[in-house]
Amino acid sequence: AYILVPADLSLDLIIEMAALYLSLIFVGFQLHFAVAFMPNHVFSFALATDVESPFTASTVSVDDGSCTHQDIIRRACLEEVARFYEETLTSCRPSESLQGLDPLTAETLLEAVVDKKTSILNFELALQEIEIEATLMDVWHERSANRADQATVNARQHFDNEKIKEGHNYLLETARTAFSALNAESYSAARTFVGRYLHALQDFYSHSNWIELGNTEILDDLGTVDNASFLSNIAGPEIRTCSDCSRCAGSLCFTCNTCFNNMKTRRLTSGYFMSTPYEEKPLGKCSHGDITDRSSKREPRGGINKSTKNCRKSPHHHLHDEACRLATRATRNFLARVRATTGNEAFRNLFNLGEADNVESDTSLCFVIDRTGSMKDHINAVKNRAIQIVESSTKPRNYVLVQFGDYDINPAYSLVVKTNDANVFLAKLNKLKTKREGDCPELTLHGLQLALSHCLPGSNIFVFTDGGTKDVELTNTVHNLIDGTGSRIYFFYTGRSRHPCSSNVYRSLYTKLATRSGGQLLPINRQTVVKGTSLTQTVTEGANALLLAVKKRSRSGTYPFSVDCTITTISVSVTGSRPHLHIQRPDGSTYTKARSTKNYLFVTIPEKDIVEGNWTVVVKPLRFREHTVIVQAASSVDFLYQFVAKEGRPGHLGVFPIIGQPPQGKVAKVLVTVAGLTALVEVTHLVVLTESGDILRKYPLEQGRRNSSNTFGAAFIPHQKQPFRLGVHALDRCNGQLVIRLKNALITSPTMFIHIYPPTTELVKKPGNYSDVVFERYSSGKSTISTFFVTHFDGKGLVPIASDVDVIEKRDISSSDKSQLEKRVFVKTGQAAVANVTFAVAEDVRPGKTDSATVVVSDGDSFRYVDVEAIFGAKV
Repeated sequence: AYILVPADLSLDLIIEMAALYLSLIFVGFQLHFAVAFMPNHVFSFALATDVESPFTASTVSVDDGSCTHQDIIRRACLEEVARFYEETLTSCRPSESLQGLDPLTAETLLEAVVDKKTSILNFELALQEIEIEATLMDVWHERSANRADQATVNARQHFDNEKIKEGHNYLLETARTAFSALNAESYSAARTFVGRYLHALQDFYSHSNWIELGNTEILDDLGTVDNASFLSNIAGPEIRTCSDCSRCAGSLCFTCNTCFNNMKTRRLTSGYFMSTPYEEKPLGKCSHGDITDRSSKREPRGGINKSTKNCRKSPHHHLHDEACRLATRATRNFLARVRATTGNEAFRNLFNLGEADNVESDTSLCFVIDRTGSMKDHINAVKNRAIQIVESSTKPRNYVLVQFGDYDINPAYSLVVKTNDANVFLAKLNKLKTKREGDCPELTLHGLQLALSHCLPGSNIFVFTDGGTKDVELTNTVHNLIDGTGSRIYFFYTGRSRHPCSSNVYRSLYTKLATRSGGQLLPINRQTVVKGTSLTQTVTEGANALLLAVKKRSRSGTYPFSVDCTITTISVSVTGSRPHLHIQRPDGSTYTKARSTKNYLFVTIPEKDIVEGNWTVVVKPLRFREHTVIVQAASSVDFLYQFVAKEGRPGHLGVFPIIGQPPQGKVAKVLVTVAGLTALVEVTHLVVLTESGDILRKYPLEQGRRNSSNTFGAAFIPHQKQPFRLGVHALDRCNGQLVIRLKNALITSPTMFIHIYPPTTELVKKPGNYSDVVFERYSSGKSTISTFFVTHFDGKGLVPIASDVDVIEKRDISSSDKSQLEKRVFVKTGQAAVANVTFAVAEDVRPGKTDSATVVVSDGDSFRYVDVEAIFGAKV
């Protein structure tokens, strides 16, 4: 390779250019190597390029011994939850040290305090929410009301650019908002702000000179005291804080970047991070100092960050372990403060924890009941059925009752009852009465939306109605909630197919919602509403791991399913026209034969009858050519998945979740979290299946950066146009039996893809404040006109003001005349449109209140919905 340079350049500058060129070759080789294997090895992709953030954000970074934001948060959260259990559970003997478990993981901790069959997925969901929000801090930045202050706003979230006082104030604001959310029982929003707080808190120890000043303990007043004394010891603009440090330990800059004694001040300071040529570092000030920091090339060169052990990225890499230790201690200190401030119950709900001493399930038991006049003949039977479910169910964490009607004037008409007391809940059920309201259909989806919002993740929701729904526009919002919460919906539907209020159109919609969630629709009447004991008893006792899901247009079928040694109860359900069912054991003998004169059939296989091996379900000839088969089980083994993408601000790249589903033709990277890992000898494949249960393809799963990690990765390109679902294959420790777990949610890869920054936004109650949410719409299909517009399904605190749309590599943008909240744009295949929607805060909004809006993107043939959630902080 040759480098052409002007003849008058100095030798030092030529050497600098050569070193930069060689560094680029090195990075380019990494990128080329990563792309070559990316389709089958998402971790290989991440290993090559994703170690760029302070306490690196990515879950799949190079294991060079550096700790990441996620490492710190997970360790600190597990230790504080262990301490919480030690201090609150009578089943824990004083001699037991849960904090000293080795290894200390979500699974080993829950196994020590809860029955070993309890799933850890709800706990994992809470941990991941906090971790994701923390890592997303390196993807988006909050907006300032004064655009000129944008650099200051960005720097304060990371304690860069000597914005220590501003960062301290950011922590104070974020903590207040998190506490408001917890007091308002908005636990998902609370996790958002806990995650953001922890990211900024941890950055203080890796970006400032706190450790270089000789401190060996955390700064207790940071983010806790309004007028903290340390604020008087911050270096002023006139103080030179660093001396020049050669950017390289050797003669060429790509070898290392080490600075040992470059601090000149005894005052508190932090490094400047400049990623664009338009920014200038003040004279004599320290730089952050990684390879993407332009300020580190200007004297005083070098930097002070200790974010990694990698000397090319962290000039003070030798202090990384100490920074990690203090950041972990500070994280634990804040979590202890959360518990002390908001109480044990809020702390328990923050992490989706069950009360192991007196609660047997960490989910909600939810009922959504139509109380309109048309239910008059059914309401007593519905109450009796609901009471039977409550009395026969494993005790849940809480009970939720949503009553809905058909008033479309005031959607807030729906009533929500939420209690931990079974007797209080039964009394509410007994008082249920119908109310004649005039029209039909009803606000069924609004009631279902409320239930999904109030119930804990992974809950069972029983819907009783005899009519259709008038709020079909909420269908996609309900889809998002189903996918996000993992709750299962069971419709007890008494509607008549020929009645205009309960036609087959509504039945089809309810069936699709139930199927998407892993539930069922039961077409029943007044006499049979109190039956169905097999179904309700099975689902409320935790048979929630999905082994088989089939929907086929045929009159018969034979379907094998694998039973591993972790399974304790099995539920087999078949829907169709008068189904005949034959279940065979692994040795070919008949376990049972059953026949129904109705449209559904349920069989429960208790633990005493379960034999490990390959079982078979045979569906005999039906009256009509369509049937579904669902096999669920109670098991300690299950999984979560999320689609991810490589994102990050300059120098802070990582793997982060995406919103929605991956588009056709683009690589879909998947992170899988497995519960019950100790029962498995190996997790082998990610499986892509059709709706009819056929395997399209299997992809090897690669384990995370530590052997004890329960996170795995794979990647594939979703070309197929038909819906598909994901599953995981593994082998159990007992006999090496194949373990199969599926997720019922059907994924349809769109030709358009929406990315949202950020997924949750904070608005502060102050006139003039706003927050921008950026939506990127990518087109892999035909060129088309896309329309961005905003709709509301919640309160009036979140007010959209304006929206702007731009197209990457295109300028002919036309605006719609309909509304300032709607923008149209022509997007070619392979291009992306970016919409910036600005939301303001209403004057009368209360602190702690939550609100949401939905941004809809349409290409004429289909719609994509993205929900924006906000929580409002205190007035400042």
